Amino acid sequence: MGPVLGIAIWRLKCALNWAMVYSGAAHRYEWRHYFGDSNAITPGETPEPVLKMIALAAGFRSGMRVLDLGCGRGTALAYWSMLYGIHPIGIERVRSVAHAARLLLQSIIATSEILTGDFFGIVWPEVDAVVVSTTCFSAQDLDQLMHRYRQLPTGTVVVQISNDVPMNELKCIWRGSHRFPWGNCPISVFRCV
Repeated sequence: MGPVLGIAIWRLKCALNWAMVYSGAAHRYEWRHYFGDSNAITPGETPEPVLKMIALAAGFRSGMRVLDLGCGRGTALAYWSMLYGIHPIGIERVRSVAHAARLLLQSIIATSEILTGDFFGIVWPEVDAVVVSTTCFSAQDLDQLMHRYRQLPTGTVVVQISNDVPMNELKCIWRGSHRFPWGNCPISVFRCV
Protein backbone atom coordinates (compact mmCIF):
# COMPACT_ATOMS: atom_id res chain seq x y z
CA MET A 1 0.00 0.00 0.00
CA GLY A 2 1.42 3.37 -1.03
CA PRO A 3 1.67 6.35 1.35
CA VAL A 4 -1.22 8.28 -0.26
CA LEU A 5 -3.58 5.30 0.01
CA GLY A 6 -2.39 4.64 3.57
CA ILE A 7 -3.13 8.25 4.58
CA ALA A 8 -6.55 8.11 2.89
CA ILE A 9 -7.48 4.92 4.75
CA TRP A 10 -6.18 6.38 8.06
CA ARG A 11 -8.33 9.54 7.55
CA LEU A 12 -11.35 7.37 6.73
CA LYS A 13 -10.87 5.22 9.83
CA CYS A 14 -10.54 8.34 12.02
CA ALA A 15 -13.74 9.78 10.54
CA LEU A 16 -15.55 6.46 10.95
CA ASN A 17 -14.46 6.11 14.58
CA TRP A 18 -15.80 9.61 15.30
CA ALA A 19 -19.09 8.80 13.51
CA MET A 20 -19.44 5.56 15.50
CA VAL A 21 -18.96 7.39 18.80
CA TYR A 22 -21.34 10.14 17.72
CA SER A 23 -24.09 7.80 16.49
CA GLY A 24 -24.19 6.12 19.90
CA ALA A 25 -25.96 2.97 20.95
CA ALA A 26 -28.18 2.50 17.91
CA HIS A 27 -25.79 -0.01 16.37
CA ARG A 28 -23.82 -1.37 19.34
CA TYR A 29 -25.49 -4.76 18.94
CA GLU A 30 -24.26 -4.85 15.34
CA TRP A 31 -20.68 -4.00 16.31
CA ARG A 32 -20.60 -6.69 18.97
CA HIS A 33 -22.07 -9.29 16.63
CA TYR A 34 -19.46 -8.65 13.89
CA PHE A 35 -16.59 -7.55 16.12
CA GLY A 36 -14.35 -10.36 14.91
CA ASP A 37 -14.48 -9.34 11.23
CA SER A 38 -10.90 -8.16 10.68
CA ASN A 39 -11.58 -7.25 7.01
CA ALA A 40 -14.22 -4.68 7.92
CA ILE A 41 -13.32 -1.00 7.90
CA THR A 42 -15.13 -0.82 11.22
CA PRO A 43 -16.85 -3.73 12.97
CA GLY A 44 -20.26 -4.43 11.46
CA GLU A 45 -19.60 -2.85 8.07
CA THR A 46 -19.14 -4.42 4.64
CA PRO A 47 -15.61 -5.82 4.45
CA GLU A 48 -13.09 -3.64 2.60
CA PRO A 49 -12.27 -6.32 -0.04
CA VAL A 50 -15.97 -6.40 -1.00
CA LEU A 51 -16.11 -2.60 -1.34
CA LYS A 52 -13.02 -2.69 -3.55
CA MET A 53 -14.41 -5.58 -5.61
CA ILE A 54 -17.67 -3.67 -6.19
CA ALA A 55 -15.87 -0.45 -7.14
CA LEU A 56 -13.64 -2.20 -9.67
CA ALA A 57 -16.42 -4.34 -11.17
CA ALA A 58 -18.77 -1.34 -11.49
CA GLY A 59 -16.06 0.94 -12.86
CA PHE A 60 -16.33 3.62 -10.18
CA ARG A 61 -14.34 6.71 -11.17
CA SER A 62 -13.90 10.32 -10.18
CA GLY A 63 -17.08 12.38 -10.38
CA MET A 64 -19.37 9.37 -10.88
CA ARG A 65 -22.67 9.87 -9.03
CA VAL A 66 -23.27 6.73 -6.95
CA LEU A 67 -26.57 6.14 -5.12
CA ASP A 68 -26.44 3.72 -2.18
CA LEU A 69 -29.97 2.55 -1.30
CA GLY A 70 -30.09 1.85 2.45
CA CYS A 71 -26.68 3.48 2.93
CA GLY A 72 -26.59 3.03 6.71
CA ARG A 73 -23.91 5.22 8.28
CA GLY A 74 -22.43 5.94 4.85
CA THR A 75 -19.19 4.02 5.30
CA ALA A 76 -19.27 2.41 1.84
CA LEU A 77 -19.93 5.79 0.23
CA ALA A 78 -17.11 7.32 2.32
CA TYR A 79 -14.70 4.60 1.22
CA TRP A 80 -15.60 4.97 -2.46
CA SER A 81 -15.43 8.79 -2.21
CA MET A 82 -11.95 8.82 -0.73
CA LEU A 83 -10.42 6.10 -2.88
CA TYR A 84 -12.27 6.46 -6.20
CA GLY A 85 -13.49 10.07 -6.12
CA ILE A 86 -17.19 9.29 -6.57
CA HIS A 87 -19.93 11.79 -5.72
CA PRO A 88 -21.78 10.03 -2.87
CA ILE A 89 -25.58 9.98 -2.61
CA GLY A 90 -27.39 7.82 -0.08
CA ILE A 91 -30.92 7.04 1.00
CA GLU A 92 -31.42 5.78 4.55
CA ARG A 93 -34.74 5.10 6.27
CA VAL A 94 -33.62 5.54 9.91
CA ARG A 95 -33.31 9.26 10.68
CA SER A 96 -30.53 8.96 13.33
CA VAL A 97 -28.48 6.69 11.07
CA ALA A 98 -28.96 9.07 8.10
CA HIS A 99 -27.76 11.89 10.36
CA ALA A 100 -24.58 9.95 11.20
CA ALA A 101 -24.03 9.29 7.47
CA ARG A 102 -24.49 12.99 6.72
CA LEU A 103 -21.91 13.96 9.35
CA LEU A 104 -19.39 11.40 8.13
CA LEU A 105 -19.73 12.22 4.44
CA GLN A 106 -19.77 15.99 4.90
CA SER A 107 -16.45 15.68 6.74
CA ILE A 108 -15.02 14.09 3.59
CA ILE A 109 -16.90 15.75 0.71
CA ALA A 110 -19.11 18.80 1.21
CA THR A 111 -21.33 18.05 -1.80
CA SER A 112 -22.46 14.63 -0.56
CA GLU A 113 -26.21 14.01 -0.36
CA ILE A 114 -28.04 11.84 2.17
CA LEU A 115 -31.82 11.60 1.85
CA THR A 116 -33.98 10.24 4.67
CA GLY A 117 -36.93 7.97 3.94
CA ASP A 118 -38.05 4.78 2.24
CA PHE A 119 -36.21 4.51 -1.07
CA PHE A 120 -39.38 3.25 -2.78
CA GLY A 121 -41.16 6.46 -1.75
CA ILE A 122 -38.44 8.94 -2.72
CA VAL A 123 -37.69 10.22 -6.21
CA TRP A 124 -34.18 9.03 -6.97
CA PRO A 125 -31.73 11.71 -8.11
CA GLU A 126 -29.97 11.37 -11.48
CA VAL A 127 -27.06 8.98 -10.96
CA ASP A 128 -24.49 6.94 -12.85
CA ALA A 129 -24.72 3.91 -10.54
CA VAL A 130 -27.07 2.40 -7.94
CA VAL A 131 -25.89 0.05 -5.18
CA VAL A 132 -28.31 -1.98 -3.07
CA SER A 133 -28.12 -4.95 -0.71
CA THR A 134 -31.35 -6.92 -1.05
CA THR A 135 -30.72 -9.39 1.78
CA CYS A 136 -34.07 -8.86 3.52
CA PHE A 137 -36.22 -7.99 0.51
CA SER A 138 -39.56 -9.69 -0.05
CA ALA A 139 -40.69 -10.73 -3.54
CA GLN A 140 -42.85 -7.59 -3.64
CA ASP A 141 -39.85 -5.40 -2.71
CA LEU A 142 -37.80 -7.00 -5.49
CA ASP A 143 -40.62 -6.33 -7.99
CA GLN A 144 -40.71 -2.66 -6.92
CA LEU A 145 -36.95 -2.45 -7.26
CA MET A 146 -37.08 -3.98 -10.75
CA HIS A 147 -39.73 -1.39 -11.69
CA ARG A 148 -37.38 1.38 -10.51
CA TYR A 149 -34.45 -0.12 -12.45
CA ARG A 150 -36.53 0.03 -15.65
CA GLN A 151 -36.87 3.79 -15.17
CA LEU A 152 -33.10 4.37 -15.01
CA PRO A 153 -31.38 5.86 -18.07
CA THR A 154 -29.53 3.59 -20.47
CA GLY A 155 -25.98 2.98 -19.31
CA THR A 156 -26.69 3.31 -15.57
CA VAL A 157 -24.76 0.70 -13.57
CA VAL A 158 -26.70 -1.36 -11.00
CA VAL A 159 -24.87 -3.28 -8.26
CA GLN A 160 -27.04 -5.78 -6.44
CA ILE A 161 -25.76 -7.60 -3.37
CA SER A 162 -27.48 -10.69 -1.91
CA ASN A 163 -30.37 -11.89 -4.02
CA ASP A 164 -29.50 -13.58 -7.26
CA VAL A 165 -32.63 -12.27 -8.97
CA PRO A 166 -33.03 -12.76 -12.72
CA MET A 167 -32.92 -9.33 -14.33
CA ASN A 168 -33.59 -9.95 -17.97
CA GLU A 169 -34.04 -6.25 -18.76
CA LEU A 170 -30.49 -5.49 -17.59
CA LYS A 171 -27.20 -6.63 -19.10
CA CYS A 172 -25.02 -8.51 -16.60
CA ILE A 173 -21.45 -7.20 -16.83
CA TRP A 174 -19.95 -8.99 -13.80
CA ARG A 175 -20.96 -11.64 -11.30
CA GLY A 176 -19.13 -12.73 -8.16
CA SER A 177 -19.70 -13.63 -4.52
CA HIS A 178 -18.29 -13.08 -1.06
CA ARG A 179 -18.55 -15.00 2.18
CA PHE A 180 -20.17 -12.77 4.80
CA PRO A 181 -20.70 -13.80 8.46
CA TRP A 182 -24.25 -14.90 7.55
CA GLY A 183 -23.18 -16.96 4.52
CA ASN A 184 -22.08 -16.83 0.90
CA CYS A 185 -23.61 -13.91 -0.94
CA PRO A 186 -23.88 -13.24 -4.71
CA ILE A 187 -22.84 -9.83 -5.99
CA SER A 188 -23.91 -8.82 -9.49
CA VAL A 189 -23.19 -5.76 -11.59
CA PHE A 190 -25.63 -4.86 -14.38
CA ARG A 191 -25.93 -2.12 -16.96
CA CYS A 192 -29.29 -0.66 -18.00
CA VAL A 193 -29.92 -1.20 -21.71
